[in-house]
Amino acid sequence: MTGPRVEPGETVLWQGQPAGQIVPRHFWAAPSILGWLVVAFGAVWFLNLRDMLTDPQIPFPVSLFPFIGLGFAAIGLWNALVSPVTSALRRRATHYALTDRAAYIEERGTTTRYPLERMLRIDFDPGPPGSVLFHHEVTQHTRVRHNRGGKLGSRTTRRSTGFVLIPDADTIHQRLLEAKAKFEGRP
Repeated sequence: MTGPRVEPGETVLWQGQPAGQIVPRHFWAAPSILGWLVVAFGAVWFLNLRDMLTDPQIPFPVSLFPFIGLGFAAIGLWNALVSPVTSALRRRATHYALTDRAAYIEERGTTTRYPLERMLRIDFDPGPPGSVLFHHEVTQHTRVRHNRGGKLGSRTTRRSTGFVLIPDADTIHQRLLEAKAKFEGRP
């Protein structure tokens, strides 16, 4: 197995990949549930307006209006069914590495380094398969009305990154805590 390239002088403590199988709980995650709601909306749209297809009094381009519901259904099915499958395929091409100084994540040919000194909080999800999250990013988005200088609204997004869906998450979590303690000079 190939993994991310680490900086010279670092000792590799662990290398691995996330679980590449399709995770059943992803079919009931928020994007999938929203997808099923969009499928239902599209089906109701089409079924309620299908009489327009055969009504001779409705002109040709307008009679195709019910087919917009099928477009909604297709988009909803993509979110509900295809998204969890493509997520599994993307994980199969992801590689992780943990060294004595940093954690590395390689996705789509790009390696990102997360130094141990910047890991302020390390979260652990036992799974199975489990996850170890060590990079937490909070972003504040503010919309401003430029013509009057007033603030329209703001929202905060949180994104956590780490070793996601790894089979031996408890062992890796312990190794990461030990490496961080050793790096900081703690026993």
